[in-house]
Amino acid sequence: MASKTDSYGFNDMSIFHVARDCSPDDARHTQNLVESKDDMLFVWNAKNCCIMAMNWRAAASKKKDTLKHQTLIPASPQNFTVEKILPSTDGTFLALAGPKGVSIIELPRRWGPNGQYQNGKECIICRTYNLDEHLFT
Repeated sequence: MASKTDSYGFNDMSIFHVARDCSPDDARHTQNLVESKDDMLFVWNAKNCCIMAMNWRAAASKKKDTLKHQTLIPASPQNFTVEKILPSTDGTFLALAGPKGVSIIELPRRWGPNGQYQNGKECIICRTYNLDEHLFT
Protein backbone atom coordinates (compact mmCIF):
# COMPACT_ATOMS: atom_id res chain seq x y z
CA MET A 1 0.00 0.00 0.00
CA ALA A 2 1.27 3.46 -0.88
CA SER A 3 2.11 5.90 1.89
CA LYS A 4 1.17 9.59 1.93
CA THR A 5 4.55 10.48 0.43
CA ASP A 6 4.37 7.73 -2.21
CA SER A 7 0.88 8.16 -3.65
CA TYR A 8 1.68 6.29 -6.88
CA GLY A 9 3.30 3.32 -5.12
CA PHE A 10 6.68 3.81 -6.84
CA ASN A 11 8.54 2.27 -3.90
CA ASP A 12 7.04 -1.14 -4.70
CA MET A 13 7.81 -1.04 -8.45
CA SER A 14 10.58 -3.21 -9.86
CA ILE A 15 12.49 -0.24 -11.33
CA PHE A 16 13.20 1.08 -7.84
CA HIS A 17 14.10 -2.34 -6.45
CA VAL A 18 16.77 -2.60 -9.16
CA ALA A 19 17.88 1.01 -8.56
CA ARG A 20 18.37 0.37 -4.84
CA ASP A 21 20.43 -2.74 -5.55
CA CYS A 22 22.61 -0.97 -8.13
CA SER A 23 23.29 2.30 -6.33
CA PRO A 24 26.97 2.89 -5.53
CA ASP A 25 27.95 2.33 -1.91
CA ASP A 26 30.86 4.78 -1.95
CA ALA A 27 29.02 7.93 -3.13
CA ARG A 28 30.78 10.92 -1.58
CA HIS A 29 28.54 13.68 -2.93
CA THR A 30 25.05 14.23 -4.31
CA GLN A 31 24.16 12.51 -7.55
CA ASN A 32 21.00 13.18 -9.59
CA LEU A 33 20.47 9.70 -10.96
CA VAL A 34 16.66 9.87 -11.22
CA GLU A 35 15.00 12.25 -13.66
CA SER A 36 11.52 12.74 -15.05
CA LYS A 37 10.46 14.26 -18.36
CA ASP A 38 6.72 14.52 -19.03
CA ASP A 39 5.44 11.01 -18.28
CA MET A 40 8.78 9.17 -18.56
CA LEU A 41 10.94 8.36 -15.56
CA PHE A 42 14.68 7.73 -16.10
CA VAL A 43 16.92 5.98 -13.55
CA TRP A 44 20.69 5.46 -14.04
CA ASN A 45 21.89 1.93 -13.26
CA ALA A 46 25.54 2.42 -12.25
CA LYS A 47 26.28 -1.30 -11.96
CA ASN A 48 25.19 -2.19 -15.51
CA CYS A 49 25.92 1.25 -17.07
CA CYS A 50 22.44 1.61 -18.55
CA ILE A 51 19.28 3.65 -18.12
CA MET A 52 16.04 2.20 -16.86
CA ALA A 53 12.97 3.98 -18.24
CA MET A 54 9.31 3.71 -17.34
CA ASN A 55 6.12 5.51 -18.31
CA TRP A 56 4.98 6.39 -14.79
CA ARG A 57 1.48 7.49 -15.80
CA ALA A 58 0.76 4.18 -17.50
CA ALA A 59 2.32 2.27 -14.59
CA ALA A 60 0.22 4.19 -12.06
CA SER A 61 -2.99 3.45 -13.97
CA LYS A 62 -2.22 -0.26 -14.50
CA LYS A 63 -2.12 -2.96 -11.89
CA LYS A 64 1.11 -3.47 -9.99
CA ASP A 65 3.98 -4.99 -12.01
CA THR A 66 1.96 -5.40 -15.22
CA LEU A 67 4.02 -2.66 -16.87
CA LYS A 68 7.75 -3.37 -16.68
CA HIS A 69 10.56 -0.86 -17.02
CA GLN A 70 12.69 -0.77 -20.16
CA THR A 71 16.48 -0.90 -20.27
CA LEU A 72 18.18 1.63 -22.56
CA ILE A 73 21.75 0.53 -23.28
CA PRO A 74 24.20 3.14 -24.64
CA ALA A 75 25.88 1.93 -27.85
CA SER A 76 29.28 3.22 -26.71
CA PRO A 77 30.36 2.97 -23.06
CA GLN A 78 31.04 5.92 -20.78
CA ASN A 79 34.54 6.11 -19.33
CA PHE A 80 33.46 8.42 -16.52
CA THR A 81 31.24 8.28 -13.46
CA VAL A 82 27.71 9.46 -14.26
CA GLU A 83 26.48 11.98 -11.70
CA LYS A 84 23.53 13.59 -13.45
CA ILE A 85 20.86 12.75 -16.02
CA LEU A 86 19.43 15.60 -18.11
CA PRO A 87 16.62 15.06 -20.64
CA SER A 88 16.22 17.46 -23.57
CA THR A 89 13.18 19.73 -23.66
CA ASP A 90 11.56 17.76 -26.48
CA GLY A 91 12.42 14.36 -24.95
CA THR A 92 14.47 13.02 -27.87
CA PHE A 93 17.89 13.12 -26.18
CA LEU A 94 19.24 12.34 -22.74
CA ALA A 95 22.55 13.69 -21.43
CA LEU A 96 24.68 11.70 -19.00
CA ALA A 97 27.03 14.09 -17.22
CA GLY A 98 29.96 13.51 -14.92
CA PRO A 99 33.11 15.31 -13.78
CA LYS A 100 35.17 13.91 -16.67
CA GLY A 101 32.71 13.66 -19.53
CA VAL A 102 29.31 14.03 -21.14
CA SER A 103 27.44 11.52 -23.29
CA ILE A 104 24.36 12.30 -25.34
CA ILE A 105 21.97 9.40 -25.84
CA GLU A 106 19.46 9.50 -28.69
CA LEU A 107 16.20 8.10 -27.36
CA PRO A 108 14.13 5.81 -29.60
CA ARG A 109 10.61 6.61 -30.74
CA ARG A 110 7.66 5.94 -28.48
CA TRP A 111 4.53 4.16 -29.65
CA GLY A 112 2.00 1.61 -28.51
CA PRO A 113 -0.85 1.64 -26.02
CA ASN A 114 1.40 2.44 -23.03
CA GLY A 115 3.58 5.08 -24.73
CA GLN A 116 6.76 3.07 -24.24
CA TYR A 117 9.88 3.09 -26.38
CA GLN A 118 9.66 0.79 -29.41
CA ASN A 119 6.28 -0.55 -28.26
CA GLY A 120 7.59 -1.90 -24.95
CA LYS A 121 10.71 -3.77 -26.06
CA GLU A 122 12.58 -4.82 -22.89
CA CYS A 123 16.18 -3.93 -23.91
CA ILE A 124 17.03 -1.26 -26.48
CA ILE A 125 20.48 -0.24 -27.71
CA CYS A 126 20.59 3.54 -28.19
CA ARG A 127 22.90 5.63 -30.37
CA THR A 128 25.39 7.52 -28.19
CA TYR A 129 27.55 10.58 -28.80
CA ASN A 130 30.49 10.98 -26.39
CA LEU A 131 32.24 14.32 -25.98
CA ASP A 132 36.02 14.14 -26.02
CA GLU A 133 37.54 13.44 -22.64
CA HIS A 134 40.33 16.00 -23.09
CA LEU A 135 37.74 18.82 -22.89
CA PHE A 136 37.22 18.03 -19.20
CA THR A 137 40.82 17.82 -17.95
